Amino acid sequence: MPSPKQLQKAFKPHAVPVASLDLLKLHNRSKTYLSQGFEFHIDANQVGLKTYSEEPDFLNRFIEFAQADGTGSSYAIWLPETPSKVEECPVVVFGSEGGVQVVARNLAEWFQLLSIDVEPIVACDSVIYYKDPHDHQPSKRIDAYKTWLADYCKLKPIDDADKIVNNAQKRHQQSLNDFLGQYYNL
Repeated sequence: MPSPKQLQKAFKPHAVPVASLDLLKLHNRSKTYLSQGFEFHIDANQVGLKTYSEEPDFLNRFIEFAQADGTGSSYAIWLPETPSKVEECPVVVFGSEGGVQVVARNLAEWFQLLSIDVEPIVACDSVIYYKDPHDHQPSKRIDAYKTWLADYCKLKPIDDADKIVNNAQKRHQQSLNDFLGQYYNL
């Protein structure tokens, strides 16, 4: 489990959003998934990102900070050329089988996505958060996460990811694709 110092190092030269540091504390105390597939993960060598491109201009535009599923997909914050506050930047998922998709317009929306308690299914042209109502086994600590979300972030848990993902995709996916196209063929 990463320490606050490791998280701060991953975000440099940007400040780590305070809510992310608080979530890391909850995560480290829980010692199990707060939400299915989510786990803070710091890859100081950017091994996963380097499978897409080793160009510094590419690597410096993403802050990879968490795993998204049990097969190697990861969450990252995508930094525009002139980033505002990191917590206002889009969150993307890098799929383990390929595909890079915008999932939230900002960190607050991504926090809400975690409340669904499912892993994203990432394809080259889409991402979905599907919860089978008959077969879903909730994470042991999802209630603690939802309490944190409501108490600390003042955000409501959600039952459906479509609105958040669709709005994020409409706003940022084409720009992300244009950016990625500079480094490899989509």
